[in-house]
Amino acid sequence: MRGFVASCMDFTPILEEIKPTKKEEKELATAVQHVLRKIKVAGARPILGGSGAKQTWLRHTHDIDIYVTFPSKTYAHRSAELSDLLHKALRKSFSKVTRLHGSRDYFQLTYQDFVFEIVPILAIKKASDARNTTDFSQLHVNYVLKHVKKNKRLSDEIRLVKQFAKANHVYGAESYIKGFSGYVLELLTIHYGSFERLMKGAASWKATMVIGDKKVAKNLNPSKISPLIVIDPVQPDRNAAAALSEEKYYNFILACRAFLRKQSPLFFEEKHIDPCQLQKHGTLVRVDVIPLEGNRDMVGAKLLKAFTHIKEQIKHHDFTLITAKWSYNPVLKKAVFYYVADKKELSPTMKHYGPSSEHKKALLNFKKTHKNVKMMGKQSYVLKKRAYQDISLLMKDLLRSENVTSRVKKTQLSL
Repeated sequence: MRGFVASCMDFTPILEEIKPTKKEEKELATAVQHVLRKIKVAGARPILGGSGAKQTWLRHTHDIDIYVTFPSKTYAHRSAELSDLLHKALRKSFSKVTRLHGSRDYFQLTYQDFVFEIVPILAIKKASDARNTTDFSQLHVNYVLKHVKKNKRLSDEIRLVKQFAKANHVYGAESYIKGFSGYVLELLTIHYGSFERLMKGAASWKATMVIGDKKVAKNLNPSKISPLIVIDPVQPDRNAAAALSEEKYYNFILACRAFLRKQSPLFFEEKHIDPCQLQKHGTLVRVDVIPLEGNRDMVGAKLLKAFTHIKEQIKHHDFTLITAKWSYNPVLKKAVFYYVADKKELSPTMKHYGPSSEHKKALLNFKKTHKNVKMMGKQSYVLKKRAYQDISLLMKDLLRSENVTSRVKKTQLSL
């Protein structure tokens, strides 16, 4: 495409920042071995899963997947029991285990600075043997690892793609993000062969883009269609990118185009919310939030609903909202909501509009119901006392409302 410059960027300094250090690798390996040794389920084998097993994890990653694999021959007909069997075993070995609901329930526990998600799966060799979507997890690992072992450079290329996606806020397939999953980014890097070739390819993506067999894509369930269709090589009837929203899809394309025009390390730097900068634009309202316990996707979705409800209510009560942002750290189990409103104080009264003079009967009823009805041209209105002139009073009531308290564990308001 026109306007794109030839590559001249050295990615070595970026990789030095995002690749796990030898110390981190050793700490992770030690923690993993400790947890694996303590998981004892008759006939089952616990193994490292996720990006740790694929050799595509980023520095400062503190959440680790463990797959407890149950032999398919023995347990295929007992698929619904796997979570209960694993839960019973985990409670014997660990003091605190949290059960999380999913297509098949899985478990979370903390050891040292790491959060482990322990997933029961069937040990399958082909997709047709799966009894649950989680059973494909190890096949995903095997597929990516096969390509990483074939091309030693590939794991670093994937890391660059993941960091780029994180820095540009499009990483994560959870329902409160609707971005690219780590697996989709791995598949895209494998497909294009490198970070730079993916950038160039994505810069030319159209309204709908298919990666994989287009005939298979045409026969996908309509509910699984997204702007980007990535046919899962492990599960060919699945769109691996089904959770991707149009917003995140186009944000990624725009970020790729911007990078190709002016290649810079800044595209890999995560931009955190700066309260000091926000405060320059108006009255800053900060809400520190302790989320509910549970599945990360469910917890994040509830946080988003609480954040959105507050944002809508601020505007509903006539405050001029300049910007609203939020952050959520599922590992540290904390979130922060930021709202910036115009500093201008609201008047003590507000206009409550009624019917126009063209609707005589309705206007008559409006006048019977309200005192001191005034006309502004053909439009009737009355002056009503405003419920809130001060945003701090509104926020205190909003944080006590059921729409917030039912979706978060605890809040703390800062003004």
